[in-house]
Amino acid sequence: MKHIVITGGDGTGKSTHCKFLQGHLKVPVAISSPWDALPIILKVNSNFKFDSRDGIQLYLSQCSSKSRAFFLYHCVSRAYQACVEKGPQLIISDGYWYKYAVSEACYGNDFDKLVQGAALFDPPDEVIYLKLDENIALARKTTISRYERGGAQEEVDVQAKFLEGQRKMQFFWNKLIKKDWHVVDANQSLEQVQSEVLQLVEKILCL
Repeated sequence: MKHIVITGGDGTGKSTHCKFLQGHLKVPVAISSPWDALPIILKVNSNFKFDSRDGIQLYLSQCSSKSRAFFLYHCVSRAYQACVEKGPQLIISDGYWYKYAVSEACYGNDFDKLVQGAALFDPPDEVIYLKLDENIALARKTTISRYERGGAQEEVDVQAKFLEGQRKMQFFWNKLIKKDWHVVDANQSLEQVQSEVLQLVEKILCL
């Protein structure tokens, strides 16, 4: 079982590329996303209620930085566990812990401690990092979640908050990226990025 991570900042198309790969690779693929862990959590504990993704965003905005980081790490881990239980040939993680370590560092958590805590996660076989200019990311976003705008209320300049957050994130991405990561220029068209990512994954899998 191979484990490949597609990660990067907000608006880079992580989820889109994960789904594209699932539909185009000639092997069984399971996508691991922390948001997919929530139905599992709800099934186990019916007292843990969220009405919608907006409700989750509101909950996250009310958490302390440490509580939110632990919660997100738990969801990432639980989603990956659920994929392992399916026994696919390939697991593609959407963001994985990298995305949330970087985001939570921007929220004020200690970056080094976030990385240390992530030592409990299984290391992936390969990581694909989608590098995208924050202004292009903003132009591609149809909606900006509360989490993506730093927890700010809707009355503030949402676009400015998003850009500010992405610039902060890039500082931490630069600290996190490893030499063996595959960096893809996500400023290209969607079709170009999809083609490059697909060829890269097929090469990794020797397809």
